Amino acid sequence: NIRGWALEARVYAEDPFRGFLPSTGSLLDYREPEGCTAFNLDSDVRVDSGVREGTEISTYYDPMISKLVTHGATRDECIDRMSDALGRYVIHGTPGFAHNAAFLADLCRHPRFRRAETPTSFIEEEYPDGFQGVVLDEQEMLHAVATAAMIQATRAEREVIQAGAASDALLS
Repeated sequence: NIRGWALEARVYAEDPFRGFLPSTGSLLDYREPEGCTAFNLDSDVRVDSGVREGTEISTYYDPMISKLVTHGATRDECIDRMSDALGRYVIHGTPGFAHNAAFLADLCRHPRFRRAETPTSFIEEEYPDGFQGVVLDEQEMLHAVATAAMIQATRAEREVIQAGAASDALLS
């Protein structure tokens, strides 16, 4: 019996900011979304990969990093799980290394994609100037500003505490 929706995204070492050109280099820091594994077939999020930290991505082999597969009772639930999992990847490589996870996450946010209106011309139509990065909506922008303000306030408070401790040490 078919139950629900499934979606697969292929995380590739390719640069969506440069027309999806292949990207080469070593994976310096690679962590799949926590709790995702190819071995738990009951999970709603699964990752199939053949790489780990230190893996060299070269021009001689397919630059796929992993396949991310999600399942949901509805299309929206499935896409939301995909978007969440893509946001939890950690993928850092040598200088110049790029991957397409941000582009895939942006696809998950796109209204036409969410409505399943994706002809083969979709990327050409929706990204005519190429991928320019994820554009935050107003709520996301406010959240980002508030987060940045909290980080700045925490750093400033830490500096005051450290300066006070240093001053106390000099007076002792």
